[in-house]
Order: sequence, then structure tokens, then C-alpha cells
Amino acid sequence: MKRVYGEIEVGGLRDDVTADWGAVIENSIGLKAVNAYVHKRVREALESAFEREFKALEARIQRQNDARLRELPEYKRAYATLAISRVIRKFYGDNEDRIQSVVAVVLDSLEKDEYWEVLRAVHEAEQGDVQTLADALTAFGLLEIVMIGKQAKRRLEILDSLEKLINDDSTLESQVHQVFEKNTWILGVDFAVLFSNKTLKTAVESYTMKNYSGKRASKRPDLLLLSDLREEYTLIEFKRPAKSIGRDEEGQALKYRDDLTGKFSPMKIMMIGKDVNPALRLNSGKDIQYLSYAAVCSHARNEVGWILKSLGDDNTP
Repeated sequence: MKRVYGEIEVGGLRDDVTADWGAVIENSIGLKAVNAYVHKRVREALESAFEREFKALEARIQRQNDARLRELPEYKRAYATLAISRVIRKFYGDNEDRIQSVVAVVLDSLEKDEYWEVLRAVHEAEQGDVQTLADALTAFGLLEIVMIGKQAKRRLEILDSLEKLINDDSTLESQVHQVFEKNTWILGVDFAVLFSNKTLKTAVESYTMKNYSGKRASKRPDLLLLSDLREEYTLIEFKRPAKSIGRDEEGQALKYRDDLTGKFSPMKIMMIGKDVNPALRLNSGKDIQYLSYAAVCSHARNEVGWILKSLGDDNTP
């Protein structure tokens, strides 16, 4: 309603106005007719705008999650699509990134057997009486909330363990690499739908083996190349959690991108280390990002915390 504004000019109500022209008489038949007309027109306009914007938002989020939907068994896809629509409708008006965070957790939950059991009960109830179906749908909704909450809390546990890993000076690049590769949600909602396939892995391995072999093997970088559905790429270089990011590290990362751009383009760069030279942050933009492991974990906690808060969880961090 905050988006509705306007001015209405009405003729024929001169005799229905108070003596001071400050208001219209409450029992005015003409005013009731105007109210009914305006109510109808405004509702139609709002419903039209909502339907248009909702469908556009739904289409964007569905596209972002197409890869994950295709990996689900066929009998689960329809329910997954329905669950995504319900989340979008429930959180309509919130930040799109936050909605995508919830959608990602819902898809995680759909992979659980107990979730499918309730979905199957809903399907079977469709053949029974109305009350049975209503009960099954209610159970579905309750389980959906519970599963999202459980998954979010599990993610907090993962973040606790990750922080222990990055706070250990003996941790290697390869060790944090394997964690992030299988848990891209840690990098933020935009990365939850990115993936590293066999082609990307092979290309990076071939590049590093060719350019960093023999005596240079010890300097071999730890790179992760991710792709989205639009074939836009992000090259992530993991530094040791005890290693800071400076000008030299930036220059080397740019060279990695230059060497790989011939096969994969366009490509963004993300560098993650212990901390970042303040001068580098001035260059941070769409094409290159400099992050500390602590900042990444903090952002991930905020996203998970928002999900728990939206669900009304009393243990929100």
C-alpha cells in the first residue's frame, strides 16, 4: 500500500459535504459508492502488479536453481517447484538475496527422506476426504519450517568448525578449498547456485600442473573455478588462513585469470586470505574481490541468522 498514491476528483457530492468543507458526511450514499469504486480499482491494480512482479521474481529464482532441481528425482521436482513458490510468496517484499537463501535451504531439506514421507502423505491424501488432505498439508507446512530451521542450525555448526580450521595456522589452502567447494553457500547466497564441474576442475588442474611443476611445485596456487547457468565464471584463489593478501598476491591472481580467460570468459576473481592490504580494498569491485576468512564466516552467519529470525527461532545468533 505504500506504493499507492493519487488524487480523486468527484463531482455530485456538494450537498454531502460538511458546512466547513472539511469532510464528507459519513452516511453519504455517494461517498459509499466512491469508496466501493476506488477499492475495486486499487485492488485490481495491486493484484496485477503483484502477479507481474511475483512471476518475474519466481522465474529468476527458478532459473538460478534449475541445476539443483534437475538433480532431484523426477517425483520430487514438482513438489520442489511448489515449495519454492510458497517461499517466494511468503517472503515477497523481502530482499531477493534473502529469499534465495531460504530457497537454498528448502532444496537442501527436500533431499531428506522424512521430508519426502510427508510429501507422499499429501499426495495420498488428495485421494481421500478434505479433512485428511488439510491435515496432510498442515503437516507439510510444519515440517517445511522445522526442516529449514534444522538445516540453518546445521550450517551454524559447520561455520563453528570452519572457524576452528581457519584459526589454525597449520591449515593449508587445499584443506579450506575442499570445504568451500562442497559448501559454496558459505560464500553467500550468490554462490549457492554456482558449481564446479569436471571440465572446470580438469582445466584448472592442467593449468597448475603445467605451470607449477618440478621445483615450482611448492608454489602451486590453490584455485577453484565456478560457473553459473549463464556461463559466467568466478575464479577463487585460496591463500593459507595464516597468509595475508597484498599487491604481489593480487598481481599473481590477475595472471591466473589472464591465462584461463582464453577458455573461460567472462571471469571474476575472488581472493580469500587471513586479511587484506587496505590499499587493495580501494580496487575491490565487480571483477575482483578481496576477502578475509573471518569476513566470509561473519557474512554467512548473518544470512543464516536472518533465516532463523524469520522463522521465529528463539536461538537466533
